[in-house]
Amino acid sequence: MKYLNLVLLLLGITQQLAAQSSINIERIAPSVYVHTSYKSLGGQPFPSNGLLVETRKGVVLIDTPWDTVQTLQLLDWVSTNLKKPVVLAIATHFHDDRLAGTEILRQHGAQVVATPLTAKLAKEEGNPVPDAVLPNDSTITVGGMRFETFFPGPGHAPDNIVVWLPKQKILFGGCLVKSVEATGIGNIADANLSQWPLAIQRIHERYPTIKMIVPGHQGWKTTESSIAIPFGHPALQRTLNLLERKGG
Repeated sequence: MKYLNLVLLLLGITQQLAAQSSINIERIAPSVYVHTSYKSLGGQPFPSNGLLVETRKGVVLIDTPWDTVQTLQLLDWVSTNLKKPVVLAIATHFHDDRLAGTEILRQHGAQVVATPLTAKLAKEEGNPVPDAVLPNDSTITVGGMRFETFFPGPGHAPDNIVVWLPKQKILFGGCLVKSVEATGIGNIADANLSQWPLAIQRIHERYPTIKMIVPGHQGWKTTESSIAIPFGHPALQRTLNLLERKGG
C-alpha cells in the first residue's frame, strides 16, 4: 500500500509539472502565431507570450518560452505543424521569460540574437546568453519576412526592445507594454519608472498604424472600444495608466 501511495504521489507530481509546462499556440495573422508559456507565480500559472513567424526559409521566434520543457514542446509543435526548422530567435530583453530556451534552440540549429546590452545583462544575471549581434534599431529579413527591432528607451528593463512586423502591422511589445488585462505594472526590479512613459510615447510616435499589440504577458485580444484611449493603442494607454498609478 505504501508503494502504491508513493506511485500515486509521483504520478500526481508529474501531472502537475506537465500542466505547468504546457504551451499554447494561437494563430493571429497569416504566418504569425503567439506562443504562450507558463510559470507558477503565487501558486497559479502565469502566462508569458512570444511570437512565432513562419517564413519561406524557416521559423523565426520572438522570445523563447519560459523554460526548456516548454521550448521543446514548441519545437515539436513547429516540426509537426509547420514542418520547418526554427532558424532564428530574437530576445527582447535579458530576463529568463525571454531567454530560458536559448540553449535548447541552439542545440536544434537556431541562432538566438539580441543587443549587446541584453547579452551583457543576461550574463551578469546568470541567464542563458544570446549572441550579441543586433543594433538597438535594426531590420532583419528572413525568407521574405521583415522584422524591425526598436529600442524606445529603458522602461521595464534597461535593454527592452520591441519588434515590429510591418507587413501585418503587428507590434510585439514584450514586457515594456502591458496587457489591458493587467491590474499592476508587474516586475519592476530592473525598471526605470521615470523613463518608461517616454518609451511608450516613442512607440506611439514611431508606429501610428498598429493593428495589434502582443504584450509580454497576459491577453492581447483587445479592441479600441474596450478601454478609453486618449492616447494611441489601448495597450499603450493601459501601460501609461498603470505607470501613473505607480508613480512613474
